[in-house]
Amino acid sequence: MFKLGVWEDLRSNKEHAHLVSTLESISLASRADSTAKSYLNAFNRQAEFAKGCGFQVFPANLSHVSIYLTSLIEGAIHSQKTKQCVESARYSIQWMHTLAGLPSPTQHPFIKNIVESSRRLLGKPPIKKEPVTASILCSLVELLKHSGSLKDIRDLCLCLLAFAGFFKYSDLIGIRGSDIVFNDTHVCITIRSNTNDQYKKGNKVHIAKTSNPTCPVAKLIQYFQAAEIQ
Repeated sequence: MFKLGVWEDLRSNKEHAHLVSTLESISLASRADSTAKSYLNAFNRQAEFAKGCGFQVFPANLSHVSIYLTSLIEGAIHSQKTKQCVESARYSIQWMHTLAGLPSPTQHPFIKNIVESSRRLLGKPPIKKEPVTASILCSLVELLKHSGSLKDIRDLCLCLLAFAGFFKYSDLIGIRGSDIVFNDTHVCITIRSNTNDQYKKGNKVHIAKTSNPTCPVAKLIQYFQAAEIQ
């Protein structure tokens, strides 16, 4: 993976070559898989730019990085992209140098100034989405209360569970039948892992039964019965 820095010294020890290979994989695991993949892709784009310009790819040169970030900002302005492309490039370069045990040019005040400029030039006001309210859920329940469609029952169940349990969609689609335990007064749902659970410890969420039409537990039971889920 790296040709310079501490990795060069490690690779020189042929006796422990297999451990060095494993160490590279472990080092990449310091970030979530999606983050590591994003950083690698961003760094590869920087490497292609450097090769095309005849620049040194690694370790990155301060002036070369500043030119690359400037090209990203210029491209983002014309294509109306966000500042995320510049941020991603900066963090990918920094991460790669850190893994190689080398100082990163992204820590230089000049680069930090360029990144700050990109935030001002490419920044866009946030567009806040309207929150889902209890009244919206009541209207949805009323609209679908006579529907016998399994799809309608499922979708309504997902909406009620998401609202009551503060679930993300990624949490909901990962729930299996074995993760759900029904009790007299509530249901216990095990979330095996999510984006905020970096160490894969899992979490249990308890949702109480209510007498309201929007009771998520009652709708979950209805869905289990309609879908014949054990």
